[in-house]
Amino acid sequence: MDVDDDMTEIHRKVEYELDALSAELDNIDELDNIDQLDLLIKEITIIDRHNVTPTAQWYEDRIAYIRIYDELNWDYLIDKFNGRNPFIYQTSIQIKATMGTVLEQWSSGPFSLDQYRFIVYNVRNVWTHYKANYVGDVGYDMEDLLIDMTHL
Repeated sequence: MDVDDDMTEIHRKVEYELDALSAELDNIDELDNIDQLDLLIKEITIIDRHNVTPTAQWYEDRIAYIRIYDELNWDYLIDKFNGRNPFIYQTSIQIKATMGTVLEQWSSGPFSLDQYRFIVYNVRNVWTHYKANYVGDVGYDMEDLLIDMTHL
């Protein structure tokens, strides 16, 4: 196999991976919150690994998730866990600040993929940490966390 064949094979592999991901993303709204986050993490990992430049529509679609996560009451988590749980406290501060930056960037064009990646990874991390340490229900999801954060 020569260099051209190697490059063709790599390109073909990327196309297959992106096509398979696209099929999964078509059903993202049917997934629960943690599975959605897992899929978004998988997607940004593929984008990073293969240096894919997202389309304008991709940015439009993904900012919707940032807006959803921005609606969570991060101030509640920050206040509640200040001095009690350094991970949730610090990560919540960083998520809140990063979402503000991404939303500001979006108002004038594409947002940073690094910051987007930070958000989806860490919203998942906070959610799973919170669930593992503070919630006993098996069916608990991001909506329940939103309710807890808003009403407690």
